[in-house]
Amino acid sequence: MKAGIREAVFMFVILTSGCTRRPTQHPRVPRLTRMLHNFHAVEPGVLYRSSQLSASMLSTIIKKYGIKTIVNLRGRNEHKAWWQTEQTIAQTHKVTFINIPMSAQHLPQKQHLITLLETYNTAPRPMLIHCYSGSDRTGEAAALWVLEQQKKGKHSALKQLSLRYGHIPRVYPAKRFFIKLWQGIPWLNNEYDPLDYTP
Repeated sequence: MKAGIREAVFMFVILTSGCTRRPTQHPRVPRLTRMLHNFHAVEPGVLYRSSQLSASMLSTIIKKYGIKTIVNLRGRNEHKAWWQTEQTIAQTHKVTFINIPMSAQHLPQKQHLITLLETYNTAPRPMLIHCYSGSDRTGEAAALWVLEQQKKGKHSALKQLSLRYGHIPRVYPAKRFFIKLWQGIPWLNNEYDPLDYTP
Protein backbone atom coordinates (compact mmCIF):
# COMPACT_ATOMS: atom_id res chain seq x y z
CA MET A 1 0.00 0.00 0.00
CA LYS A 2 2.78 2.42 0.95
CA ALA A 3 4.66 1.64 -2.27
CA GLY A 4 1.51 2.20 -4.34
CA ILE A 5 0.87 5.59 -2.78
CA ARG A 6 4.50 6.59 -3.23
CA GLU A 7 4.58 5.61 -6.91
CA ALA A 8 1.32 7.43 -7.69
CA VAL A 9 2.44 10.65 -5.99
CA PHE A 10 5.94 10.44 -7.43
CA MET A 11 4.69 10.09 -11.00
CA PHE A 12 2.22 12.95 -10.51
CA VAL A 13 4.98 15.27 -9.32
CA ILE A 14 7.33 14.27 -12.13
CA LEU A 15 4.70 14.68 -14.84
CA THR A 16 3.48 18.05 -13.59
CA SER A 17 6.86 19.63 -12.88
CA GLY A 18 8.02 20.31 -16.41
CA CYS A 19 8.26 24.05 -15.82
CA THR A 20 10.11 23.73 -12.52
CA ARG A 21 13.52 25.37 -12.61
CA ARG A 22 16.29 22.85 -11.93
CA PRO A 23 19.95 23.41 -11.16
CA THR A 24 22.44 22.99 -13.99
CA GLN A 25 23.59 19.37 -14.24
CA HIS A 26 26.84 18.14 -15.80
CA PRO A 27 26.39 16.07 -17.81
CA ARG A 28 22.67 16.66 -18.11
CA VAL A 29 20.42 13.95 -16.67
CA PRO A 30 17.74 13.05 -19.26
CA ARG A 31 14.14 13.44 -18.13
CA LEU A 32 13.35 9.78 -18.82
CA THR A 33 16.27 8.68 -16.63
CA ARG A 34 14.98 10.84 -13.79
CA MET A 35 11.50 9.39 -14.17
CA LEU A 36 12.35 5.71 -14.53
CA HIS A 37 15.36 5.45 -12.22
CA ASN A 38 14.93 8.37 -9.82
CA PHE A 39 18.42 9.42 -10.89
CA HIS A 40 19.45 12.98 -10.02
CA ALA A 41 22.54 15.04 -9.37
CA VAL A 42 22.89 16.16 -5.76
CA GLU A 43 26.05 18.02 -6.73
CA PRO A 44 26.78 17.69 -10.46
CA GLY A 45 30.02 15.90 -11.17
CA VAL A 46 30.45 14.95 -7.52
CA LEU A 47 27.42 13.15 -6.03
CA TYR A 48 24.46 11.45 -7.70
CA ARG A 49 21.45 9.61 -6.25
CA SER A 50 19.18 6.91 -7.62
CA SER A 51 16.91 3.96 -6.98
CA GLN A 52 18.18 0.39 -7.33
CA LEU A 53 19.40 0.29 -10.92
CA SER A 54 19.31 -2.60 -13.34
CA ALA A 55 22.63 -4.07 -14.41
CA SER A 56 22.58 -2.34 -17.80
CA MET A 57 21.53 1.03 -16.39
CA LEU A 58 24.14 0.90 -13.62
CA SER A 59 26.88 0.23 -16.18
CA THR A 60 25.58 3.09 -18.33
CA ILE A 61 25.52 5.50 -15.39
CA ILE A 62 29.03 4.52 -14.29
CA LYS A 63 30.43 5.19 -17.77
CA LYS A 64 28.43 8.33 -18.56
CA TYR A 65 28.98 10.11 -15.24
CA GLY A 66 32.39 8.67 -14.38
CA ILE A 67 31.21 7.11 -11.12
CA LYS A 68 34.13 6.04 -8.91
CA THR A 69 32.24 4.97 -5.77
CA ILE A 70 28.86 3.31 -5.22
CA VAL A 71 27.32 3.63 -1.76
CA ASN A 72 24.61 1.01 -1.33
CA LEU A 73 22.36 2.07 1.55
CA ARG A 74 20.55 -1.29 1.59
CA GLY A 75 23.53 -2.95 3.25
CA ARG A 76 25.33 -6.18 2.38
CA ASN A 77 22.97 -8.77 0.90
CA GLU A 78 25.42 -11.36 -0.32
CA HIS A 79 22.77 -13.99 -1.06
CA LYS A 80 20.60 -11.64 -3.14
CA ALA A 81 20.96 -11.57 -6.92
CA TRP A 82 20.74 -7.77 -7.12
CA TRP A 83 23.62 -7.38 -4.67
CA GLN A 84 25.81 -9.93 -6.43
CA THR A 85 25.16 -8.21 -9.73
CA GLU A 86 26.01 -4.79 -8.33
CA GLN A 87 29.21 -6.07 -6.77
CA THR A 88 30.25 -7.70 -10.06
CA ILE A 89 29.58 -4.52 -12.04
CA ALA A 90 31.54 -2.46 -9.52
CA GLN A 91 34.49 -4.84 -9.80
CA THR A 92 34.30 -4.86 -13.60
CA HIS A 93 34.46 -1.07 -13.76
CA LYS A 94 36.97 -0.80 -10.87
CA VAL A 95 34.46 1.16 -8.80
CA THR A 96 34.67 1.25 -4.99
CA PHE A 97 31.62 -0.53 -3.55
CA ILE A 98 30.53 0.47 -0.04
CA ASN A 99 27.59 -1.05 1.86
CA ILE A 100 25.83 0.78 4.69
CA PRO A 101 22.60 -0.71 6.13
CA MET A 102 20.42 2.36 6.60
CA SER A 103 16.74 2.13 7.59
CA ALA A 104 13.83 3.76 5.76
CA GLN A 105 11.54 3.63 8.79
CA HIS A 106 13.80 4.37 11.75
CA LEU A 107 16.39 6.90 12.83
CA PRO A 108 19.86 5.98 11.57
CA GLN A 109 22.34 4.18 13.78
CA LYS A 110 25.31 6.23 14.97
CA GLN A 111 28.01 4.02 13.45
CA HIS A 112 26.25 3.91 10.10
CA LEU A 113 26.21 7.70 10.01
CA ILE A 114 29.89 7.88 10.92
CA THR A 115 30.69 5.43 8.12
CA LEU A 116 28.63 7.44 5.62
CA LEU A 117 30.25 10.75 6.51
CA GLU A 118 33.74 9.22 6.44
CA THR A 119 32.93 7.82 3.01
CA TYR A 120 31.94 11.28 1.82
CA ASN A 121 35.31 12.60 2.97
CA THR A 122 37.58 9.83 1.73
CA ALA A 123 36.03 7.79 -1.11
CA PRO A 124 36.85 8.53 -4.76
CA ARG A 125 34.44 10.86 -6.57
CA PRO A 126 32.03 11.11 -8.32
CA MET A 127 29.87 8.95 -6.06
CA LEU A 128 26.47 7.32 -6.52
CA ILE A 129 24.26 6.74 -3.48
CA HIS A 130 21.18 4.55 -3.70
CA CYS A 131 18.67 2.46 -1.77
CA TYR A 132 15.67 0.60 -3.23
CA SER A 133 13.40 3.47 -4.29
CA GLY A 134 15.96 6.28 -4.08
CA SER A 135 13.50 8.26 -1.97
CA ASP A 136 13.97 7.78 1.77
CA ARG A 137 17.36 6.40 2.84
CA THR A 138 18.93 8.00 -0.21
CA GLY A 139 17.19 11.30 0.50
CA GLU A 140 18.49 11.28 4.06
CA ALA A 141 22.03 10.56 2.88
CA ALA A 142 21.79 13.28 0.22
CA ALA A 143 20.53 15.77 2.82
CA LEU A 144 23.57 15.02 4.98
CA TRP A 145 25.79 15.73 1.99
CA VAL A 146 24.13 19.12 1.57
CA LEU A 147 24.64 19.89 5.26
CA GLU A 148 28.18 18.62 5.77
CA GLN A 149 29.85 18.80 2.35
CA GLN A 150 28.14 21.82 0.83
CA LYS A 151 27.73 23.55 4.21
CA LYS A 152 24.19 24.64 3.38
CA GLY A 153 21.30 25.01 5.81
CA LYS A 154 18.51 22.63 6.70
CA HIS A 155 16.07 24.30 4.32
CA SER A 156 18.27 23.29 1.39
CA ALA A 157 18.98 19.86 2.86
CA LEU A 158 15.31 19.02 3.33
CA LYS A 159 14.69 19.53 -0.39
CA GLN A 160 16.43 16.17 -0.83
CA LEU A 161 13.54 14.60 1.09
CA SER A 162 10.63 15.79 -1.01
CA LEU A 163 7.93 14.55 -3.37
CA ARG A 164 10.20 15.32 -6.30
CA TYR A 165 12.18 12.23 -5.33
CA GLY A 166 9.17 10.17 -4.25
CA HIS A 167 9.61 10.80 -0.53
CA ILE A 168 6.34 11.01 1.43
CA PRO A 169 7.04 12.40 4.93
CA ARG A 170 3.80 11.08 6.42
CA VAL A 171 4.75 7.54 5.43
CA TYR A 172 8.39 7.73 6.56
CA PRO A 173 8.53 10.58 9.10
CA ALA A 174 11.87 9.60 10.64
CA LYS A 175 13.91 10.89 7.70
CA ARG A 176 12.98 14.59 7.78
CA PHE A 177 12.78 14.42 11.57
CA PHE A 178 16.42 13.38 11.71
CA ILE A 179 17.62 16.12 9.36
CA LYS A 180 15.77 18.71 11.45
CA LEU A 181 17.39 17.18 14.53
CA TRP A 182 20.91 17.24 13.10
CA GLN A 183 23.39 19.39 15.05
CA GLY A 184 26.68 18.57 13.39
CA ILE A 185 29.45 15.99 13.63
CA PRO A 186 30.53 16.79 17.24
CA TRP A 187 26.91 16.19 18.31
CA LEU A 188 26.88 12.92 16.37
CA ASN A 189 30.11 11.73 17.96
CA ASN A 190 29.39 12.81 21.52
CA GLU A 191 25.64 12.97 22.08
CA TYR A 192 23.53 11.29 19.42
CA ASP A 193 21.64 8.14 20.37
CA PRO A 194 18.62 7.20 18.22
CA LEU A 195 16.91 5.72 21.27
CA ASP A 196 16.70 9.20 22.81
CA TYR A 197 14.37 10.52 20.11
CA THR A 198 10.89 9.71 18.82
CA PRO A 199 9.84 10.99 15.36
